[in-house]
Amino acid sequence: MVGNEKSEHWTQVLFKRKKRFYNPIKQNLGHINVLKTYLSKYPSINYIPIVVFLSKSDIKVKTTHDIINSRQLIHTIKKYNEINIEKREKEDIYKIINDANLVDTYDKTEHIKSIKKLIQRRKSDIQDNKCPQCGGRLVLRNGEYGEFLGCTSYPRCKFINKI
Repeated sequence: MVGNEKSEHWTQVLFKRKKRFYNPIKQNLGHINVLKTYLSKYPSINYIPIVVFLSKSDIKVKTTHDIINSRQLIHTIKKYNEINIEKREKEDIYKIINDANLVDTYDKTEHIKSIKKLIQRRKSDIQDNKCPQCGGRLVLRNGEYGEFLGCTSYPRCKFINKI
């Protein structure tokens, strides 16, 4: 796996084939945002994003997030042994998530359609020099690695798009 936490896509290299896929850190943060919505009555929950790949994966990613192989999962989870919710809350959280899984039974094709629509809207926003994250204006900037579009709301919004 090759990528970084800010890039939109990562690359997986299998033998001589390269496959691009959506940045799993961003995807994971999206999942956390959904959890925060469902669990809004528990604002003090500490969400810990962990991205796990199969144990054979060679991960070449510089990041502050936990991007690990499956064989490292138990050790990584044990690093976070701080208990910040009571047993009763844990049971309620489990019920909320389980009920959400039962309620949200729309099929995967609808989910895929909505993701594709979101990606298209994001591309359209960028073409219109509109920040897809905060709605701010995108301007051409020069950085260490060349030209890029950056949000005028920086440092509040750190969205960039490589050119």
